[in-house]
Amino acid sequence: MPDNIQVVRKTDYNTRLWSGGTTTELLICPSKAIYGKDKFKWRISSAKIDVEESTFTVLPNISRIIMTLSGVLSLSHENGGSVFLIPFDQYSFKGDWITKSKGKVVDFNLMMDENCTGKMEVISIQANESIAITPMYNKSDLSYDNLTEVFFVVTGHLRAHTDMGEITELYDNDLILINNSKEYFYSKIRFTNYSKNQCKIIRTIIQY
Repeated sequence: MPDNIQVVRKTDYNTRLWSGGTTTELLICPSKAIYGKDKFKWRISSAKIDVEESTFTVLPNISRIIMTLSGVLSLSHENGGSVFLIPFDQYSFKGDWITKSKGKVVDFNLMMDENCTGKMEVISIQANESIAITPMYNKSDLSYDNLTEVFFVVTGHLRAHTDMGEITELYDNDLILINNSKEYFYSKIRFTNYSKNQCKIIRTIIQY
């Protein structure tokens, strides 16, 4: 497997307690950074909120995108504004806003410092369907140093292939990370659904 492609299994993640439940860190950049102690460029995590009301950790100079995976989530900010999220809705806000949540949910989070931009999208794959996904950005238009794409399997059993050949079997909560650069830029990645039901993947793209 090329050095720029990494497969991470759900058994590899680190889970920690917080005031509202648990947070599972999926990826952090740089990879040796310790959340809460070190500065990081970006972090992807999934949190389980077990209490009806909670307050998010304040994160100065960090922007956030949150997506619900299950349950219904209501967010409100001390400086005004609120939002109501059902599964697979997403919402962007500043990490230094005082943010309160209502609802017991499982969510998916992207955190980024001020030098990063990012986006998320949900990809649905029907039973026995195979789809090819191409890069969202063109190699010739690179105006940044790094472009990372992460494909996180919410549910399902998939087989993944890139233009470099077959990668691996993927199951619930496994992920693939692809680091694109001017030296390497994949042309497509294909996912085949071997489940009896629809599979969902969250595609996260980070430029920095």
